[in-house]
Amino acid sequence: MRDTAAPQPPPFVSGPVALLLTNVEGFAGSVVMETRFSSNKVRSRSGELLGRGGKLLFVPEGSASGRRGARAGGFSFVWDVGKNSGYLLSEAMQAYAPIPSGVRFTNIVAKPAASPSPSERIEGHPCERQETVVFSSDGATVELHTWRAADLKGFPVRINWATNSTSCAISFSRLQLQSPPGELFQPPDGFTKYESAEVLMNELLLRQRSGRRGSPGGPGGPEHEGGREGHPPRGRY
Repeated sequence: MRDTAAPQPPPFVSGPVALLLTNVEGFAGSVVMETRFSSNKVRSRSGELLGRGGKLLFVPEGSASGRRGARAGGFSFVWDVGKNSGYLLSEAMQAYAPIPSGVRFTNIVAKPAASPSPSERIEGHPCERQETVVFSSDGATVELHTWRAADLKGFPVRINWATNSTSCAISFSRLQLQSPPGELFQPPDGFTKYESAEVLMNELLLRQRSGRRGSPGGPGGPEHEGGREGHPPRGRY
């Protein structure tokens, strides 16, 4: 059976933008990313993003139960920026699987401004625009236009960049600078580990087709069994 495509973390979790989100000890807030294609088609992705000590947790909109950081169905992503690795988590499956690491983004350099940029207010925060270049392990660079909030220790509340075929804009709101509980950035106790996100997705698809419940089996399945049915939503923050 062909592997089912697994959900992928957005660029602000595992891409170049993630490096910009590690300059504070901890934060939590809402995030919206809009991608505009050359055809003028716009794709939007939103949810809750939490950070602590270089680790990120993204809970897409529709996956949270209303308590910030609580997973209540659907998928969420945990990413360690320093290690360039993370997990896909499925509340419905009570399971998780490693996300393969791709290009490593290694360094950030702020470009010197030709002249001081005027202060702007974004989401009520006084911000200064900064041009930033992110370097990757394959030699490529990405230039980001950032608006850093002076009252949030320079946290980038807006980030824009463009490629040959797309332009992207990320904005944050309802930001709080405080460290979420460390347990949110680890696979939940009792969740079953799958060898890959594709294997997890194949099992989920089989269950949906057959209406089957309970512990899965067969080759390439979970590495260990844990509590599954009735596992409470994890992470109240």
